[in-house]
Amino acid sequence: MVFGTLARWFRNAGAKKPSAPLETKVDAPEESQGIRSRAVLAAKVDALERNHGYGYRTPGPIKSPVEHIKDAPLETIEFWVKQISHQRLEKGSSAALNAAFVGFDDSPTDKQKKAEFSEIMSAHHKVPFEIISTRRRWSGDETLPRGHYYALCDERGNDIGTLKGEMRAYYTPERVGVVQVHDLTLREDAAHASKEFGIPAHGQHILLLSFIPLNGKANPYNLSLWAHQMDLTESELAPSWANNRFVIELPLTVRKIRRERVLDLRQPDSAAWLARTLSSLEWQWPDTNQLIRCFPQRSSLERFADLLPELLAQERGGGGVSRAAGILLRFLGADGVIFPSARNDTAVVIDDGGEIVAHRGWNFVDYAGAPPPEYFAWIETGKQWPTQVGIRPYQDHAETQTPVWYPEIAINFASNGSWQVQGLRRRTDLWWRISLMQYALKSVRDDLSEETWALLHRFAEIFIERGQIDASGMLAKLIFEAVLGSNKVDEQLTAMGQQFATKRVQEGIAELLDKVHRPSCARWETMRSDYLRSQGHIDDDPPKMSP
Repeated sequence: MVFGTLARWFRNAGAKKPSAPLETKVDAPEESQGIRSRAVLAAKVDALERNHGYGYRTPGPIKSPVEHIKDAPLETIEFWVKQISHQRLEKGSSAALNAAFVGFDDSPTDKQKKAEFSEIMSAHHKVPFEIISTRRRWSGDETLPRGHYYALCDERGNDIGTLKGEMRAYYTPERVGVVQVHDLTLREDAAHASKEFGIPAHGQHILLLSFIPLNGKANPYNLSLWAHQMDLTESELAPSWANNRFVIELPLTVRKIRRERVLDLRQPDSAAWLARTLSSLEWQWPDTNQLIRCFPQRSSLERFADLLPELLAQERGGGGVSRAAGILLRFLGADGVIFPSARNDTAVVIDDGGEIVAHRGWNFVDYAGAPPPEYFAWIETGKQWPTQVGIRPYQDHAETQTPVWYPEIAINFASNGSWQVQGLRRRTDLWWRISLMQYALKSVRDDLSEETWALLHRFAEIFIERGQIDASGMLAKLIFEAVLGSNKVDEQLTAMGQQFATKRVQEGIAELLDKVHRPSCARWETMRSDYLRSQGHIDDDPPKMSP
């Protein structure tokens, strides 16, 4: 990857109803907790206010429902990838990863391994653990084995933060408290980890998860874990655990792989083929050979640019379009697909000779060795393709929920096939920062006046409403770090208040810094020193001066 090239370049530059003697599975039932009226649901889906589709499957092997498609541009390529190494994960590390990022780490698919996985998770938590079925982009269905997703990177493991961006989509601080993630293949993360944890700098293939306390209160996952292991109640352990940081090292695998039948969506011709083929896709029904449209009410597409907003949909798992694409490619015998991340600013630069010279924000899902999908068809409802990136509720969500679109996310294509997404990582980072800020403010509600707490809680949302995404994200970051106890936040937060806020909000910022930030700074330094001392990086006895 020639990442510097990116910056330079972008500066310059109607169906029949299928017969159904087969077992059918409606992936999201119409009779659900959400919209119960068929007519209302259909109207909302047509208006891009809901995401709705359903799959068909049958017991036992079936012939390919796409054997009539002969022109798939599958190619043999070699490329560098990175992923968390499942084979080298210890049980405690696996439990921590799955607790902090629920659904990110692929759950086992067969019965025995599911039981073993649940046993590991339950051994590290006080309540029984149940595997949650997670929608996964490009998987086709739940039969794709675990450990088949990778981030594209260079030979050093540098993916420009793609893996971290994917993980953040699965993080909720209310479940496990504050968790910091450091990818030591990234230079900036490695430098920070060297300072905070005494770990040798850049070059290690390690992902660090740090479960840290907040405002003098123990991290909830840390507390639950050790109370369970020590056979104590959390209330008994909480006072002594209020300043403890729990750090887990997750091994990363960085390697060059070769696959012979890959759909590489970085290639303009391959991307255009997918847009044409998927949008006009017809499934061949197993019992009748009848061809049934995958998108019976939508128009066929010619350009990948017109399909991309749907592929970048912010619903968990990406909705039915990426599921249909996974079924299609697995039945075509593909060994995998290189696809754009829906959590990062993806880009690819193509030179005048049609060669890829730079890229960022790409993932790979590996189909090699996977069994055929159980689903033989997916039917997606609705009449429109979205033209903006956004998030639509699934039909089983509350009827009052509405879609949210992000007009500030731009997708720019050049005539030679190069393209980039701008603003998506900024938006996903904003969600992550807002959730951390809200969690942090909740922890200090008793330390601030009610008016100040409400003002700070609302301040970042005002910027969002004004379309000032950068300002909102920075403010949320600074408020969170003020509660956390980070150094130098006071000057930045004060300056931001003076630039954007009213006098009352400026007074609220001053109250936050005085009542919360300063005590938190002292606790943070104590926690950091205690941790470094426990790891042997600080000598308890200072060196004596020679006479």
